[in-house]
Amino acid sequence: MAVRKAARHYATGLSRRAQILDAADGLFRESGFGSPSLREIAKAAGLSHPGLLRYFASKEELLDALLDRYEGAARAPGGPIAGPPPPLLGDGPAAEPEAGTPAEPPGPDRIVAAARRNAAVAGYPDLVTALGGEATRADHPAHARMGRRYRELRAWTEQMLSTAVPAGGLRAEADRVVAGWEGLQLLALYDPSGIDVAACLERYLHGLGPEHAANTAPAAPPRWTLDELVARDAEEFDRRTGYASGRERRARILDAATALFGARGFHGISMREVAKAVGISHSTLLYHFDGKDELLHAVLARQDYLTISLGAVAGDTGLPGRLSAVVEASRRVAYETPGLRELFSVLSGEAVAPGHPAHAYFEKHFAVSRRYFTTIFEHLAARGELAPGRGPEQEAVWLLALCEGLQQQRLYDPEIDPPGLLATSIGRVLDVPAPPAG
Repeated sequence: MAVRKAARHYATGLSRRAQILDAADGLFRESGFGSPSLREIAKAAGLSHPGLLRYFASKEELLDALLDRYEGAARAPGGPIAGPPPPLLGDGPAAEPEAGTPAEPPGPDRIVAAARRNAAVAGYPDLVTALGGEATRADHPAHARMGRRYRELRAWTEQMLSTAVPAGGLRAEADRVVAGWEGLQLLALYDPSGIDVAACLERYLHGLGPEHAANTAPAAPPRWTLDELVARDAEEFDRRTGYASGRERRARILDAATALFGARGFHGISMREVAKAVGISHSTLLYHFDGKDELLHAVLARQDYLTISLGAVAGDTGLPGRLSAVVEASRRVAYETPGLRELFSVLSGEAVAPGHPAHAYFEKHFAVSRRYFTTIFEHLAARGELAPGRGPEQEAVWLLALCEGLQQQRLYDPEIDPPGLLATSIGRVLDVPAPPAG
């Protein structure tokens, strides 16, 4: 009798844990990790706050359990990962193959297969990609876990690439592949119907081999001139923020908000804290910005405004200058303004949740950036300056994903060199020596 009673209690406990994890998963997907409180999660699970605390002492502990559940589901018999998985969905080494089962040889195709398996675990790419951005802060509860995940993923990727890439370039290529992969997953969450992560990754990996076929299709005429595109986008961001009409008045507020959002995310600060950091009253801050949502949009849009203005490369509107500007911008962000990159990574990670106030902003940001890169490559293709097998749309998506992923990965590993890795990648696309990195 005592054994049966203990078994019932155990089964009830497991059921309650699953109930809590389901509720947390739904709320995290809807509004991000930072937004819901434990009380809100308890309410969504149909429990009291003290009842939830019997199972999870903190949101951090709950998040760890949720990640463990996703990884366990992926590895379960009959799950999306059949056979020995790469160390992609867990923190430990890959499982040993069953006795009598031959080990699968390394190769780039296994990276593509892993990307497809990841996509098959419903909700997992959303959670891990969002956390990859949010946890770039060193004080985030998932920072160490995500850093370990990326180290293991790079090591496994090096092994998979060893059949296609010379030994001397393995580490750099693994950095590029992992960063591009992470960037593609981020872009896909803002444009799920427009980006197929595994297909984009497969195109890039096939381009590393000698069998890369020439693209003989005639180049389509560019849809925009670069000057028209830059002027249009800069005007749009300027109009959306009111930045041009109030630079001096708003600059101190935006500087303080940029630092605070970057350090603690959107949900981690209040308007009163921003006002205190600036040295003004709460009511004065509300005179300039109606609320935190409006302030966040202004902070993000100002960064876009500045990036577009600097990216225009005064006095040099040629295509090499545009691509050199991409490399130079990555150098500046990585080595001169890392706080701004952290801000962008934290907020773009948080905002993958459709209910986040910045979700629509990032949809627009990535669409504009993708259009800008596509236009550059369309002009290069029209001049016959793209390397064989390269297409403007595909190269634009990869370059944007690589830019995003490299900057994020550097926040976990300072040895990663975004401008150098970008310059090499751009050089391959043009089939010419890479643009200078500084």
